[in-house]
Amino acid sequence: MIVDYIGISDEARRIKAYFKSINRTMTPERVCKLKTNELNIDIELIEMDLPLSTKEYKANYSYMKRQHIVQYNKRLGVYRDSALYHEVGHRVLHWRDADFVFHIDSDTYGLKTIYEIEATVFSAEMSLDDDKVLACFFNRRLTFFQTARFFGVPDEILYFKCKILQARGHKINIPITVSGDCMKGKDY
Repeated sequence: MIVDYIGISDEARRIKAYFKSINRTMTPERVCKLKTNELNIDIELIEMDLPLSTKEYKANYSYMKRQHIVQYNKRLGVYRDSALYHEVGHRVLHWRDADFVFHIDSDTYGLKTIYEIEATVFSAEMSLDDDKVLACFFNRRLTFFQTARFFGVPDEILYFKCKILQARGHKINIPITVSGDCMKGKDY
């Protein structure tokens, strides 16, 4: 699978630039409500209270009756924002793709398909700023894993942010690789 890190990153950066232009803090809730001529996200968020286990879903995007919906488990803890941005990634990147209509994956970070990888790349760009990540690596001299904990994101989100930074020409050593089902069994 070939992932267009720059193209996906640019889509996320358009949203980030919009919030910067109106001088508002970007949150998943505000992104989901976004409805302008240039950026029409317009997602209804539905919070659910489910016990967390590796067998139950964390979040899910769907498009039914002209309504974009993200259902998410309110017990996601520090990974909530990155999980919501992952689902927003499906809305931005995939909702018009006929193949995606039939793609239902209850595991938010399961990287079995190009759709899941692309949504996770989108989440990485939305969740982490280039300058802050680079500062952690090069100014503060934090390790990869310390940097992920510092930002409160799964290692896989930082992995894909580093892949974006590499695609943009930065020299970064990534000490992990990700595989399918990379978030299964993670503690929240």
